[in-house]
Amino acid sequence: MPSNLQASVVWAQFQRVEELVNRKRYFLHRYKDKLSDLPDIQFNEETDSVFNGVWATSIIVGESYGIQKIEMQESLKNLNIPVRPFFYPLSSLPAYCMYHGSEAINPVSYDISSRGITLPCHYDLTDKQIDCISEGIKKVLNENA
Repeated sequence: MPSNLQASVVWAQFQRVEELVNRKRYFLHRYKDKLSDLPDIQFNEETDSVFNGVWATSIIVGESYGIQKIEMQESLKNLNIPVRPFFYPLSSLPAYCMYHGSEAINPVSYDISSRGITLPCHYDLTDKQIDCISEGIKKVLNENA
């Protein structure tokens, strides 16, 4: 049961939910625009029937670049660009140790996880910062292409 203080914070955030979701969607679309000239990358999916609330903006780098997420994270870190790894397959996490070794039956999950990163997307992110992050991603991927 949340405390009154916790409940009031949650209520205040609910009052702003449209503003907050729109801000995250703006980031996704700005990144898409800035990286549109890079072939073989995928962003959070959106279709006519799917409204993406964009909790976090992520990209999956195509195999054509020959780079894995850990190498990409390190290269971006050297450019002072902080990124996080993409989601890990559930079967790779300690809580699901009974499913370890599931890479053979979940090859897509493991493959996507190995090439995905989550981009900076905090609410105070500026257009200039997104542009800088995008240029860093281009630099790293073009060096590996």
